[in-house]
Amino acid sequence: MGFVSSLGIKSPSVRATNMPSPPLLLRLYCNKTRLLIGIALLFVSLHVFFGYSIFNLIPWNTSATLDHSNAIPEFLPWVPTRSQADLRIAKATILHDNRKYDTRNLALDDLHTQNFGYTSHILQTPIVRGALNKFLYLQSLIITELQKPVEEQKEWILYHDPAVFIANPHIPLHHFLPPITDVETFKTLSIIATKSESEELNTTVFFVRVSGGSLRILTEAMEMIYNVPDNGDEDEEFGVAATVLQTILSRPHHLEKVIYQSSEWYNSTSSLFYQPYYRTLAHRLLPVHYTQIIPGDNEGSNPMFPDADTVHRFWHVVREARRVLNEAKEKGHTSEQGEWWEMVAEVKEWVEGRAWDTEELERRVRVLREGLGID
Repeated sequence: MGFVSSLGIKSPSVRATNMPSPPLLLRLYCNKTRLLIGIALLFVSLHVFFGYSIFNLIPWNTSATLDHSNAIPEFLPWVPTRSQADLRIAKATILHDNRKYDTRNLALDDLHTQNFGYTSHILQTPIVRGALNKFLYLQSLIITELQKPVEEQKEWILYHDPAVFIANPHIPLHHFLPPITDVETFKTLSIIATKSESEELNTTVFFVRVSGGSLRILTEAMEMIYNVPDNGDEDEEFGVAATVLQTILSRPHHLEKVIYQSSEWYNSTSSLFYQPYYRTLAHRLLPVHYTQIIPGDNEGSNPMFPDADTVHRFWHVVREARRVLNEAKEKGHTSEQGEWWEMVAEVKEWVEGRAWDTEELERRVRVLREGLGID
C-alpha cells in the first residue's frame, strides 16, 4: 500500500472515499447542461441576427421572391428585350460608270436610308469583272462587319441592283425579316430571297445575314463562277449570278439556310421596291418615265405592303412546318423512311423551296401533323 501511495496512485478504497456525493454529481451535470444550452442559444441568435441583416441589405424584389418563375439570379447579366425594329441592317448596291440612274430614285433611296438609320454601301468601281463582282463585294462587307464588336455588327444586309426602283421609302426592312423573338428557329437562316414564276432565283433584291454561314455560301458561289466562261455580256452576268447562287443553295447542306418569300413583296408599286422588266441592257439605261412607273406615288398614304398580318402568318407557317418536321423525325418519319415518308418529303420540299405559298404549305403541314398525332 505504501508503494502504491509513493507512486501517486490512489487505491480503490481511497478513490471511493474522495468521490462526490450523488446530489453533487447531479448539480454538476445540470450546470454543464445549462452551459451547453446557453452556448447553443448564443450561436442560434448570432446566426439569425446576421442572416436578417444581410437579408435587409439586399434589394429584394418582393414579387420575384413570391413567384420563382419570374425570379432572375443576381449573377446573370441583365439583357434588355429587343424589338423587331432593333435589328441592325445595312443596304448595299453596285453602280457602274457606264450606267445612268434617275436622280429622283436615288433621292428616294437616300430618304429610305435616313428614315430608318440604315448604313448604305455603294460600290462605284467594280472589284473584278463579271458576275463574281456581286458576291465578292458582299463577302467583303460581311467580313468587315464580323471584325467589329458583336454589339456593333450589322445583322443583315439587303442587296439590291441599282436598276431596281424605290417605290415606297416608308417601309422598314425589318418588316421582312424573321421574328427577333424566335432566334432558335431561324438561327441557321442565311439568305432571304424570291423566285420568279418559273421558280428561278431572283438576285436583284435579297437579304444576306452577316454570319459565317453566309460567307461559306458566297465562297462556294464564287468558286463555281470561276469555272463559268466570261463572254463579256453584262446581261448574262445577272443570269449567271442567279443560276450559280441557286445551284449552291440547292445543295443538301444549304437547304435550311434559305427562305423564299413572295416576289410581290419586292416587286410592285405598293411594295418597297419596284423591279421593271428590262428586255435588253439598253432598256436599263432609259430614264424612269420609260419604265411606266413614278417612284413614290403612294408616298402620301404610306401603305405597309405586305401588311403585318401577312408577314406574321408567313413566319408562323414556316416555324410550324419546321417544328412538325422535327417532331416527325423523332417519331422515325423522314423523307427517306417511315410510313409517312412521302408526306414528310412534300412538306420538306415545300418549306425549303416554296414557302411563299403559305396556304398550300399550311395545308400540307396540317395533314402531316394530324396523321402523326402531333400536338
